[in-house]
Amino acid sequence: GNWIFLPAAGYRNGDSIDDVGSYGHYWSSTVNDSNNNDAYGLRFDSSSKGTYGSYYRAYGHSVRPVAE
Repeated sequence: GNWIFLPAAGYRNGDSIDDVGSYGHYWSSTVNDSNNNDAYGLRFDSSSKGTYGSYYRAYGHSVRPVAE
């Protein structure tokens, strides 16, 4: 089976890094057409498998390259 490891790396919020060890925040390559300030990404914590949603682009979420 295929799998990928996504650490709970948190996100950058200005000069601080929040949620490290508690949440994973990862960008996709898709900008929200309805609001260019947002882009789509994945968010998860220890109790969820992940939520794909639209998030404020100014936050420093992680990017995980994946080869096909």
